[in-house]
Amino acid sequence: LKFRALKELDIRSRMSHQRFKIIVTDNAKNIASSMSIKEQIAEVCCAHYGAHNLDEMVPAGSVFIHPGPKEYFKGAMDKFNSLCKYPALMTTDMEEGPGLMIKGGTKFPSMAGCAATKDLDIAYTMGEIAGLEGRQVGFNWTLAPCVDINHVPDTPTCTTRTAGQTAEDVIAVTSKYIKGCQENGLMSTAKHFPGDGFGVYDQHLTTPENPHTMEQWWETSGHVYKTLIDEGVMTIMPGHISLPAYDDVDPINGLYPPANQSKKLLTNLLKGELNFDGLIVSDAINMGGFAGFRNIYDGCALFLEAGGDVILFANPTEEFLNEMVARIDSGLLSKETLHNRASRVLALKEQIGVIGAEQDSVFTRVPQNVDLEAHQKIADKVIADSIRLVRDRKSILPVKDAASKKVLHVTVLVESMDDAERETIITLNAQLEKEFSVV
Repeated sequence: LKFRALKELDIRSRMSHQRFKIIVTDNAKNIASSMSIKEQIAEVCCAHYGAHNLDEMVPAGSVFIHPGPKEYFKGAMDKFNSLCKYPALMTTDMEEGPGLMIKGGTKFPSMAGCAATKDLDIAYTMGEIAGLEGRQVGFNWTLAPCVDINHVPDTPTCTTRTAGQTAEDVIAVTSKYIKGCQENGLMSTAKHFPGDGFGVYDQHLTTPENPHTMEQWWETSGHVYKTLIDEGVMTIMPGHISLPAYDDVDPINGLYPPANQSKKLLTNLLKGELNFDGLIVSDAINMGGFAGFRNIYDGCALFLEAGGDVILFANPTEEFLNEMVARIDSGLLSKETLHNRASRVLALKEQIGVIGAEQDSVFTRVPQNVDLEAHQKIADKVIADSIRLVRDRKSILPVKDAASKKVLHVTVLVESMDDAERETIITLNAQLEKEFSVV
C-alpha cells in the first residue's frame, strides 16, 4: 500500500521517533473558559453508544461507537456532532484492524496472530488499513493496540490481544501498528498502563496488581511504554491495575489503587519519569477494577486529579453531571484541574484539525478509492501465515484418514456473542462434518 506522509501538520515529527505533546493554546484555554462547569465536564467525557441507544445521546467531547455496519457509523456520528458545540473525537477499538468493529471492513487476526507471521511490515500495513477504513467511516482515534506482555499463560485479559511474551516482542509489532494507524488518520492508544499480563486476575472484575519490583518493571512494561512514548504514541490508556512497588495504599480501604485513580502512577511515573504529554484516557469506568474500588463518581474525580484527561464510557447525563459538580463542591475535584483537562482535549482537537475547518489534516480527511478487496487479500494472507501448531502431545496432527475418525466439538454460546462469532462457530462445525465420520 502506498505510504501516505503527513505534509499538512507539524505532527509527523512528533509521531515518528519523537514524543507527542499536546500544545495547549490560548484559544483552547479561552474556549474552555467560555464553557460552563457542566460543559467542561462533558468535554472530558467519552460517551459510548450503539445501535440500540442512539436516541439517548447527550453531547460530550468524544464518543465511542460500538460495532455496526458502515452506513450506520456516519449517521451515528452526524447525529452526535449535531448535539455538540464543538466537533467530537470519534473512537472505537480496532485491536484487530477495522473488521471487528466495522461490519464489512477488513478482518484481520488478533495482534498475536499478526505477531505469529514474523512479518513486522504486516503490522504497519494492518495499522495503515485500520486508518484508511476507519477514516472512511469517520473515526479519528482507536483505543488500540494492547501492549501488555503475555507473561502468565493463564492471564485472562491479554491472551491473543497482545503481541508476545517479552517486551521486545511486543514493541516490535505494536510500534509498527501504531505508526501505521497514526500516519493514516487514527490516533493510537497504548494500553493498559502500568502493564497487564502478569497474573490471573481480570480487571473487568477486580483490581489486579502488577507484581514487579521497579527494577523488573523498567525492564518489562516500563521498557515498552518508554519506547512507544519516545516513538510518538499519541494516547495512553491506564488500566484498572495497581503497581505496589511504586505506589502507596489507599488511605480509605487499605488497598493499592488502580492506575486510573493514582496520582503517583499517572503524574509522577507516566507524565513525570516517562515524560508523556499526550492524551490520557481511562479504561472503561463500568469495569469492576474501577467501579468496584470506590464510588464511581469519586473515582472519575480522582482520575482527573491524578492526571487523566478523558473518562471512558462516561455518558454525561444530567445525573452524571450533577454528581461530578457535587465532587467539585466537596473539593474532590478542583475547577482548575477540570479547566486544564478540558483545555487539553480542545487543544488536541485543534492540533489534529477537528477544530478549525481550514486545517486540512490526515485525521479529518476522508480517503478516496479505498480498495477493500485488496485489503482483504492482505488480511487473508496474514490469517493463513499466522496459523501455528501450539500443542500436539500425542502427535495426532496432521489428521490422517479423517473420514474414519470421530470429533467432539464443544461450544459454549452466550447471549453477548455477535452474529460474526456465531457464524464462525457454525462454519467450523460444518467444515468438521464434511471431513470426519462423526462430529
